[in-house]
Amino acid sequence: MTLHVPTILLTSAMMNALIAALQLFISHRLQNVALAYWALCNVAVATGATLLGLRAEIPLVVSVVLGNGLLLFGLGLVLSGVRSFDGKTPRLGLVAAIAALGMGLLFLSLHFGDNLGQRIILISLLIAGWCLLAAIALHRGPERDHWSFARSVCSVLISAMGGLYAARALAVATGWLSTEDAYAGTPQAVLVLSGLAIGIGWNFCSLYLVLDRFASTDELTGLLNRRTTLLRGRHLFDDAIARRSAMSILMVDLDHFKSINDRFGHHVGDAVLHRFADVAPRGLRFGDVIGRLGGEEFCVLLPGADSDTAWKLGERLRLIAELELRVVASRPVHATVTIGIATLPADPPAGPSLASLIRAADEALYLGKAEGRNRVLVAGRPPARDPDAVEADMRGICA
Repeated sequence: MTLHVPTILLTSAMMNALIAALQLFISHRLQNVALAYWALCNVAVATGATLLGLRAEIPLVVSVVLGNGLLLFGLGLVLSGVRSFDGKTPRLGLVAAIAALGMGLLFLSLHFGDNLGQRIILISLLIAGWCLLAAIALHRGPERDHWSFARSVCSVLISAMGGLYAARALAVATGWLSTEDAYAGTPQAVLVLSGLAIGIGWNFCSLYLVLDRFASTDELTGLLNRRTTLLRGRHLFDDAIARRSAMSILMVDLDHFKSINDRFGHHVGDAVLHRFADVAPRGLRFGDVIGRLGGEEFCVLLPGADSDTAWKLGERLRLIAELELRVVASRPVHATVTIGIATLPADPPAGPSLASLIRAADEALYLGKAEGRNRVLVAGRPPARDPDAVEADMRGICA
């Protein structure tokens, strides 16, 4: 069976165009910028693949230079989309510059003779480089995504794409693969088909990534929503039981929140919630999970934390809130938090449940409210230290 590379390229272009249309529609409905970048990536790749597939019908300089330049630009948009998804600057200028550099080098290669091997190595290495950077960005995502299976799959797929093109460059550079086979032979056809399959997998996985973020995130604060927080809690609880390790839960509630809304307006109340969500992770460890349960109530999951560790983290969180929520949206709100803690010991009694742990933390929280607010209480025992002493210790940490 003969695999015709131009036909495969044109088929790939049609597939990418259809996926791009779907992504653009969903990105518009969800107002998701990352998905829009990935849609534009598919538009650029589809156009580039079309030009490469029509290389026998159009001038070689247009096919090779512009076609490969669009491929480079499109793959750069993958990285831009990942950065946008993570709340970082997309760096479109760098994407355009690398694409322009690649096009310039390809043009010089054509202008100064038939350097097909050089062009194959150049474009393969540039594509592999973009894939590597995108895979690293996916792997080093924000802490809230370190649970994401879809993100890991996306990283593996992009890495596989980069590996294929790096292998192509190495094979041509060492003479193991002839330039003709790497350009239009069966190995190139297999590479394009593999790239098409990986690309389709990446596109649907990235779409799932966006929809999963949309379904699991609280819109106002950007933290995990109630459903996802409790799902993570069940996973951590079951893991703690299986490993016979400790686990603690903090129930956190903003004090006098209704008064803040009444005095300054709901937009200031929303700003307080958003500000707390921004600063709270400073007081937590890597692997701790924080989510908004609803209203002004938050839940923090502390895997491996005994009651003393949980109390120290709770006090740190209390002080951070006290320092950072004094003035919000140019208003002197002086917001504070009360925190209730419950701990699953490393050797728990029979019949523990996540619900009972949350209930115990909630009861400690409301006891703290009754005792004057702006404090941390551990279920079943009084504070281990005077909060004023903790404040002296924590100010240096929070500075």
